[in-house]
Amino acid sequence: MSQISIDHVADTAFWVAYHRAKESVQTNGLFHDPFAEKLAGDHGRKIAMALPAAAMTNWIVVLRTIMIDQFITDVIRGGVDTVVNLGAGLDARPFRMDLPRNLNWIEADFPAIIDYKEKILAEDLPRCRLKLIKTDLADPVARQNFLREVDRTAKRTLVLTEGVTPYLTEENVGALAADLSTCKSMRYWITDYMSREAFERRKKTALTQKLKSAPFIFNPLDWFAFFRERGWRVAEMSYYADTARRHRRPIPLPFWPKLILKLTMPFTPAHQREGFRKSAGFALLEKAE
Repeated sequence: MSQISIDHVADTAFWVAYHRAKESVQTNGLFHDPFAEKLAGDHGRKIAMALPAAAMTNWIVVLRTIMIDQFITDVIRGGVDTVVNLGAGLDARPFRMDLPRNLNWIEADFPAIIDYKEKILAEDLPRCRLKLIKTDLADPVARQNFLREVDRTAKRTLVLTEGVTPYLTEENVGALAADLSTCKSMRYWITDYMSREAFERRKKTALTQKLKSAPFIFNPLDWFAFFRERGWRVAEMSYYADTARRHRRPIPLPFWPKLILKLTMPFTPAHQREGFRKSAGFALLEKAE
């Protein structure tokens, strides 16, 4: 197996782009991202080939993409005029989604990622007003200055942190939540959700062992209370299990675990089945008034 690995959180952008590209060439693909392949490049392919659980990773990336796409579509219909994608990575939504031409889409990430993205997509036109900002969002002063500048002209803003908060500490996520709460225009926030049980299961996987340079960290005692206490309430939840069932994309388990699950599920208590169904997904948060 190749020794290529993820050495920094920024490398996950190439890995995720590879899996979006893989879905985009399927005849029954749930979305089409014509930019993902060239954004992922050979680096993304090598990372994906070197890491275990490729089928599971692909399943997660595909489902989270369509969950987030739907949230974005819904809030834009509801009057959002600005989308702020924090830690945007190699996301191509401003180029591939059906968006209003007058929508303001602002992406912020490490300078190296922004430089690479501008180079690869230099000849492609976004479908809305796109602005790319080079900044270190881990720097609280830089982050606050960036958010204040956005808030100065925006009227109704959606914030997206796809695959960002899991890599942050509770203190970091709490500081981000507080910063967003102080911005009057920032009404909605899309972010990852994972239950404590799912977090513990993930820690035991071979994939986690390979991702020691980019581990999942955020694991509050009560995820919902954590955000509620910082001024954000859940407007809508979208779970992987429900989305998979709706789109007929069952979880890609190996034969024996799948058989065991099928045989034991009828005897599993209802609360445990419900807990598994709601173990991970994405949340659309709304600022509490």
